[in-house]
Amino acid sequence: RFGIDAFAAALLNPVQAVRVLDPGKSFGPGEVVAEIDLGFGAIALRLHQPGGVNAINPGLRATPGVLVSDPYESGWLLEGWLRPTRPAPRTIAAHQARRRAELDMRCFRRRAAMHLLAGTADVGATLPAGGEAQLDFWPVLGGGRYVELVRDLVG
Repeated sequence: RFGIDAFAAALLNPVQAVRVLDPGKSFGPGEVVAEIDLGFGAIALRLHQPGGVNAINPGLRATPGVLVSDPYESGWLLEGWLRPTRPAPRTIAAHQARRRAELDMRCFRRRAAMHLLAGTADVGATLPAGGEAQLDFWPVLGGGRYVELVRDLVG
């Protein structure tokens, strides 16, 4: 099964729709296997090895948000196979994966802060929602800028 990790799930919200290659289709390295529509832009997901799709998650059509709310269980994207063209990366332990996700999130926050400091966001004199703290970057950065940033990190 293929899906997204917790880092990607934290960035890909709100999910409006998910499009995945049809079962029986094959793909080459770097080709788009799924597209996640955030409502203000879409993020393409690619696999780095060639392979094919055996099945797609039927629950994503009715409830696309499960992709981010439960990425490791019911939020999987597709079942398929890979034909490695290079050695598979070394398997990492759960604590190493959590550490990597933390570092990825720090990188994302630094890059988002750079957008804010560059003056490209319309934040205003105080908080962007008239006094309510924003928990997501996309309302502050704007959908287009947010999607560009996430594409660099996830896509």
